[in-house]
Order: sequence, then C-alpha cells, then structure tokens
Amino acid sequence: MLLLACAAGAAGADERVVEAYFLNHLPNGSDSDPIESASMDDRVLCIVVHGTELPEGEHEYHMTITDGRNREVFNYRVPIRGVRGVWMQRTWRNYIRTEDAPGTWSFTVEIDGKQVLERDIQVDPPSAK
Repeated sequence: MLLLACAAGAAGADERVVEAYFLNHLPNGSDSDPIESASMDDRVLCIVVHGTELPEGEHEYHMTITDGRNREVFNYRVPIRGVRGVWMQRTWRNYIRTEDAPGTWSFTVEIDGKQVLERDIQVDPPSAK
C-alpha cells in the first residue's frame, strides 16, 4: 500500500477551501483532467485541496479517507505552512483490490481540528480480468 502526501501551505481559524478536485493519476505539475468518478482499474486516486486567506505560521492538516464500506483506509496528519496566505495539499492512495471496497469514498480535511472540507467520489470496482 502506498500512501503519500505533499504539503505546500497552511491554515488557521478562518481558512476557506477554495478548490478541491480528484485525479486518477499522480500529480505531475499540471494537475490536468479532474475526474467526477473513479475506477479501481486506475490503481490510484488523488485529491488536490487548495485554501486561501490563511494566517501565517504552522498548522496541522488532517486527511481521513473512507471507502465504500465506510472503512477508514487513510488517516494522515502533517504540519503545513501558508505562503502569503495560500496552502495546497495533494494526497493520493493506491487501491488495494483485496481490501478496498468500491462505492462512495469520502474525503474529510481538518485544519487545526476544524473540518474545512468533505468531498465524496464514486469509485467503481475493477473490471473482471
């Protein structure tokens, strides 16, 4: 199982998430082609979250992901900092076909203990091979 996250940002009491989108590939700098649904055939699911108007200083970013059975499959905490009030976090997960359940996957983000984002995406099962 590969779980990775790259931080470039921060948050605080009045953070506002301005954008969150999903990708079916690892971030490559351009982050093109956001997806509305996913398939376990893609092998990886990535979420990109951006925020603005954030206080300077170090803050705690916390991402939780649950799969189609509402089973927690990812729980990650990392300190992040803002750059001129802007932060960004990219998080991805390689599917584990023998463990992960297709269905509605939920992504929850907290910053400094305050929930700032909850997004769902439909994840289809792998095709029969």
